[in-house]
Amino acid sequence: MTIEQQRALVRELARRYMDIATSDAMQTKERRWRDTTSGRTPDRAPVWLNLNACRREVQSLEDLRCEDRHLREAEDRLRWSLFCHSLGDDGVLLPEWPVSAAVHFEGEHLYGVPIQKIQPADSGGAWKYDPVIREEKDLDKLRIPRWVHNEAETARRRQRAEDLLGDIIPVRVVCGMQASPTLDNTASLLIGMQELMLNLADNPAMVHRLMAFLRDFALSAMEQVEAMGLLTENNNGHKHLSDSIRRTPAGQPLKTSDLWIWTNSQNFQLVGPAQFREFLLEYQRPILERCGATSYGCCEDLTLKIDHIATIKNLRIYVNSNLTKL
Repeated sequence: MTIEQQRALVRELARRYMDIATSDAMQTKERRWRDTTSGRTPDRAPVWLNLNACRREVQSLEDLRCEDRHLREAEDRLRWSLFCHSLGDDGVLLPEWPVSAAVHFEGEHLYGVPIQKIQPADSGGAWKYDPVIREEKDLDKLRIPRWVHNEAETARRRQRAEDLLGDIIPVRVVCGMQASPTLDNTASLLIGMQELMLNLADNPAMVHRLMAFLRDFALSAMEQVEAMGLLTENNNGHKHLSDSIRRTPAGQPLKTSDLWIWTNSQNFQLVGPAQFREFLLEYQRPILERCGATSYGCCEDLTLKIDHIATIKNLRIYVNSNLTKL
């Protein structure tokens, strides 16, 4: 296909997307979510089928027709959104095209050390942890990075999107906090899942030190990006689709207190409630409570941890998996 043909294909997909996104039926779904997450009584409970974990089994990259990288990425996004809509759930297609601001960390490695994984021999297989932190002295290698904004690259990304889709879908530059409060996941990547579990008993001081670093890492990223004045509202993602929770007056740059944050404790699934609170939740708490609203939980069993999670001051959504017994 020529570039012109590829552009035409993407633009036709965008028209189909926009027709759905601006339909009365989509507005009903959006209102259903907003009522649910904003404390009002919806017409019924919203249902969301999240297939992201098996996305490439459903939509293989080989099925895409565009060859140009930028156009191929746009085709992929649009086809996936249209497929998800075809499932008939309450997933919402918003009438906008988000473009990420070019915010990045300085340096070679995000944490000052590389994140290593042992890749599977077979396509689609499971990778293994390959920890770079193998003893307590290795924690000295960890670094909190400086975050910077490449204004020229952000402008280039926006203009490229405008040129392709701007007359079909409104383009919006978005910027998040560049921080994850899922500290147990990052800790496992750095020291290994088995090693993390063992050190809760064998070397708790090391785990405390690691979690304190990850907490400070996240808070630093949030502070730096907030100071850039680039944050955008994030009350637009499926189960976090809500009325605005903005407190900052209009016309002033957003703060993290105007945003949603979501996390879980899946890697602490088998950790008891007391250690869960001591080694994870209390390190997550200052990150979560810096924001306007928190969504906590995913696939893990939180039966014995509900009372601890309920102490999060800004908890708005609690995810009750099929493993959790209320």
